Amino acid sequence: MARRGRCSAQSRRYEQNRKIKKFVKGLNPSLKARLLVLDPRSLEEVLCIANRQESRVESYQ
Repeated sequence: MARRGRCSAQSRRYEQNRKIKKFVKGLNPSLKARLLVLDPRSLEEVLCIANRQESRVESYQ
């Protein structure tokens, strides 16, 4: 039973990392670089940081 839970948690981490990589791959290179420096751990964190960074860029234009 414990093994099933561990595999499931491992599977969720893999899926989360796959989604993060896919999202980051599609970003503007300068935004991507700033985001990766912050080393986000979840897709929610990635989206939040990217949104904040994008808002900052738009406010300067």
